[in-house]
Amino acid sequence: AQTTSPWLFDNASGAVTLLNNDADFDEGCIKMADGGDNADQIAIFTKATPFRCAGGRQWWAETEFKADDHDLYEFFFGISEQVPTTDSLHLVAAAAGKDRVGFVKAVHSTDAVTFAASKNGGGTITTALDSAIAYDTDADILNLGIHWDGIDSIRFYGSIRATGVKRPALTLLHTYSTAAGISDDANMHLVLFHENGSAAARTTTISFIRGAIWT
Repeated sequence: AQTTSPWLFDNASGAVTLLNNDADFDEGCIKMADGGDNADQIAIFTKATPFRCAGGRQWWAETEFKADDHDLYEFFFGISEQVPTTDSLHLVAAAAGKDRVGFVKAVHSTDAVTFAASKNGGGTITTALDSAIAYDTDADILNLGIHWDGIDSIRFYGSIRATGVKRPALTLLHTYSTAAGISDDANMHLVLFHENGSAAARTTTISFIRGAIWT
């Protein structure tokens, strides 16, 4: 990304491009493609790090995207204290300097989407949602949202739909309120990251990634 952009991307092994001819995202979209080797990764993220789970400071983050091959693909969406170019960002053990809140597909050959919420060594980097959501079909479209209420709870929302189907409403998938995993002192990037599980390039096509912070 240019130095004037609020967004950066991990270009170590791939590229981020703009598309105006996607059938599902016909108002324009972003495509991330990794370099095509096993464990290659790519990410788009905010240059600034304004997100944290501080008291009296609510935030909302949301994205909508699809992957070309669900069972050769891992991802993280949410906020991260680590620089999003970190190798296997989504799998790094909870520790000081590694805080995060987000959705995780931790194993490319497993369909389950889980959640992460960690502060230093506390919390979790991948735990099942109360209401399960699975990424089990190529090119299905995931719409994911996260809300920190500014008090004591993080709520995870989501929906999934087939290509060509109208977007359904987001539904509440999980409420997390364990203090040990609520990062109130780390400044974090908003990030969408994927890692390849094959020897051919994997792609993420993104309708949007956005967030808001208010007091």
